[in-house]
Amino acid sequence: MAKQSITVELDDETIRYLAVLGKSTAVPDGGPAEVLAHLACSAADGVRRPGAWERNWVIQCFGDDWAESMRADPSTPWHVLPPDDK
Repeated sequence: MAKQSITVELDDETIRYLAVLGKSTAVPDGGPAEVLAHLACSAADGVRRPGAWERNWVIQCFGDDWAESMRADPSTPWHVLPPDDK
């Protein structure tokens, strides 16, 4: 799977709080960038897998109106896919 880089600008206080999470068991010895990458992967899992524990977390953060635009993944019944942008 190809990777893309993105740039996120955060204030110093936010960076300090993210650095605390970089000492967790989920992201040991990680910095703010690794913490954000972990959070992004968790959010994507919450979108991709309706039964995942992350789904409720994503709904708390973003609401659930986005879920209406998802479509079934014919190759994996427990996954959904983003809208087909063709």
